[in-house]
This record gives sequence, C-alpha cells and structure tokens, in this order.
Amino acid sequence: MGGAVPDLLVAGRRRGERSRRETVKVLNHRIVRPARWTGVAALVLATVSLASAGHGAAARAVDRAPSVQTGAAAAAPVAGPIFANAHDGTGDAILDRIVANINATPSSGQIRVASMTFTDPAVAGALAAAARRGVDVRVVVARKTCTSGAVATLRAADVRLTCAVYSARGSDAYTSGTQHIKAVSFSETGGKGQVVIVTSSNLTEHAREYQANDAYQTVGWSTFYSFWVGIHNQLMADDPVTNPFRTLTEGVSQVYVNPNNPGQTDPVVNRINALPTRNLVIRISMSALLGARAGAIADALIAKARAGARIVYIDSSPTDGTAEADMKRAGIQFRNYDWNDAAGQHHFHHHKFMTASWDNAAGGRVYRTWMGSEVWTPPGRIADEIVLRLGSSTTHDAYVRYFNRLWSLSTPG
Repeated sequence: MGGAVPDLLVAGRRRGERSRRETVKVLNHRIVRPARWTGVAALVLATVSLASAGHGAAARAVDRAPSVQTGAAAAAPVAGPIFANAHDGTGDAILDRIVANINATPSSGQIRVASMTFTDPAVAGALAAAARRGVDVRVVVARKTCTSGAVATLRAADVRLTCAVYSARGSDAYTSGTQHIKAVSFSETGGKGQVVIVTSSNLTEHAREYQANDAYQTVGWSTFYSFWVGIHNQLMADDPVTNPFRTLTEGVSQVYVNPNNPGQTDPVVNRINALPTRNLVIRISMSALLGARAGAIADALIAKARAGARIVYIDSSPTDGTAEADMKRAGIQFRNYDWNDAAGQHHFHHHKFMTASWDNAAGGRVYRTWMGSEVWTPPGRIADEIVLRLGSSTTHDAYVRYFNRLWSLSTPG
C-alpha cells in the first residue's frame, strides 16, 4: 500500500456520488523482511471449541480442549480463534478458512459477507461458484472497492451486492463513516449450522501477503447468528438506522455493532474504565489510534496503569505520537509491528484486539477478550463496525500466546 493503511477511515462522499477506483498494487518482488523474521516457524493455528451451551443467557462460555490446525483449513469448522501472519507462512489461514466454508456450503444454504475492501480472487471465485450452484450469496462492501476484479466476478455470477457509499447503517451526515465490518456467515457448512467468522482481515491479497490478522469463528451460537443476519440485512439495505448501536449479551459473551448513537459515550473508553484493577493485565494489538479518541483512550489506559495495572501495547501505523508518549510516561510498554520493505511495500499488523485479566473479590481469575473490526479512531465510532467480547480463559490464553509471539517479533518502541 506504499505505507498507507488500507483500513484507515477517511472522509467519504455523498450518497450517489461517483467513487474513486481502489488501486491495489500487486508487486512482483521478493519480500525483504527484517532480520528478526529469519527462521521464524509457522504459528500454530489454535482453534478453541466453544460449546453452544456456553452461550446461553445464564451460562458461562465453556471451552473444550483446543483443536490444533496446521496447513490447509480443515473441512469442518471449529469454534475458536484463527491467527494469520503473512511473515511466518500462515498468512492464508483466515481467508483459506473462509474459502473452505464457502466450498462446503450446500446449495440450500445462505452465505452473508461484509468487508471494507474485496480484491481476493480465491474468495470471489468460491462465492461465484457457490452462487452458481444455488447458494444464496449476499455481499456488502465499501463503495471504493466496487470496481475491483473480485467484485466483477461476483457480478458475473449474479451475486446480490451492495456497495455502501458511507456507513451502510449510519447517517449520511457523517461522511467520514464507511462500511468497515469484516464478517462472513454460513447457514450451514461442513455439516455445521449457523457459523459466523468475525475478523480484522479484509478479503484482499494484501491481507494474505503483507499483514497479520486474527479471526474468531462461532459455530452453533444461534442467537448471535440471528443477530448478525438482522444486522447484515440492514447493511444490505444501505439506509440509515435510528440508533444504530446494537448489542447482544449472553452470559459473559457480548457483541456490539457501530455506528454509535447520537450523544453516546465511547464504548472503548467505557470498557477500559469498567475494568477492575486487582492484578489487572491488559494486552492490546491495535492497528490505528488517532485524533481526539486517541487522547480519551490513552487517558483511560493511563488511569488503569497508575492504579497498578500492567499494560502492554503493540502498535502499527498510524498511531498518535502524543497519546503514545503520554502512555509510555505512565509505564505502559510499547512495541511496533510496522515497516516498509526494500521495494517500498508496507508490512504491518492489522489487528484490533484487546485482552484483560484480573482477580475478582473471591480470588478467582477473570478473563476477557475483545476482537473484531473496530479501529480506535474518531471515524470508527460512526462507521459500521463489529466487536465480539469473549469470556473464556482458553480463548484469552490463545490470544495471549499469539500476542506474546507477536511482541517478541516486534520492534521496541
């Protein structure tokens, strides 16, 4: 991307205006990586089975033993996290999982897709083939990507397609909003029903070749599936929704979708402020932190650090330098995962996740993981975004293991 983060939300256009064509360069060169990547083994793709009973209104999330996948995506979807890093041989993991699910969807099934940008030919080809065999395929993307070859493949297969000019569910008055959700659902795939993948990854070759991303796949969580179908219907309609901020909470699991409602306080700041501080540990891997929102989030994190929390943060570009400097002075540790190779190609992490753990009053340990598409920028509050909160210790620990590996490979900052 020549140094520009493709997901940074920028000013949009009036609904109906002609969009600029998204330019995606596929550079024909050998990637030159920093020396720290030499000899790095492929990350294990840990997937954590989440029993559907654990999503009941009165139940806690229940994890089975981790199911480990290596190499090509397995035929049947398994609930849990998926990690993809272009720099250690696992860059295809998330998009290959999506393709495997598409290929395993029966003709009676339905696939719903949301992505900001969509240029990946493998995903497009699989969706087109699914549509031609009778699968009901519905796709919403940001308007800027609607001239890509991948989208042309979908059009040729008569896939139902929406190109959202701004936020699909938000007010047209907020021209810096956009359709930024990255999620794919399957009514049935690989013999499993109601499967949803929420991810930080766009459906692009750049995600495979130059980025690090994460995803979480739910299987059989029926209330979330129904919630997502309702949200996707609104995205496809591309009409403003009154009070578009919506949440689903079941036990310790929660989902929320932006845009925020008028006058609403920042859900990320609220999340941080609500964390207890008894032996609190916070890990953050965030691809963008900018503007007034950067200052507010930094202030919330600094307050926790001064109350005794241990906080570590892997940033990427762009990150507000003043907010970062303030956090460092408060003892928050930073590392950077962002560089340009010899050909000028930008490599970076594209994550938007945060983990927290702390001791409760009874002395037990509490675990939370937040992941999804939401960037910590002012436009992120008025864009279409999705965030999934999970309360399983097994999911938390899988993210911590991944974070620790990413930390060891990042540049001290």
